Amino acid sequence: MNKLKINKCTEKEKESHDNLLKSFSLVFGSKDPYNIGLLLHDNGLFFGGMNKTRVESYFFNFFFNKNLLSDYYNLDIEKAISMDHLPGEEVLIFRFYPLDTDRQKLLKLPIEEKVMTFAFTFKDELIYTIRKPLKTLNNIREYERLN
Repeated sequence: MNKLKINKCTEKEKESHDNLLKSFSLVFGSKDPYNIGLLLHDNGLFFGGMNKTRVESYFFNFFFNKNLLSDYYNLDIEKAISMDHLPGEEVLIFRFYPLDTDRQKLLKLPIEEKVMTFAFTFKDELIYTIRKPLKTLNNIREYERLN
């Protein structure tokens, strides 16, 4: 039988992790791959095999490739928790919308959104891993209040 390992962090670590997630949200929302690199650990492992330099290139391509996010400017960000094979990791869900969302709502047209979901681990007050979680628990405000 597998044993579940629960990692507890100190209040200082929790604050550091929250600040890193806020910074990542701001930098990701502003489509700035260079400053994402400043938040990443030099020895981190990203998306299962990328090092820091490679993931910066990945984000640059992701932000500025014409077919991906170049025409999406409106952004919503949600916090969640991973519930897949690595449960409990902090998750950010980014929802990008095109600029003309209000017009689409008025005309009752479907709104195309791009959704990116990332789970994070931390080390030495930097982001150590980023991955795409398979399952998340999205409504965590009540759980945060009770914790």
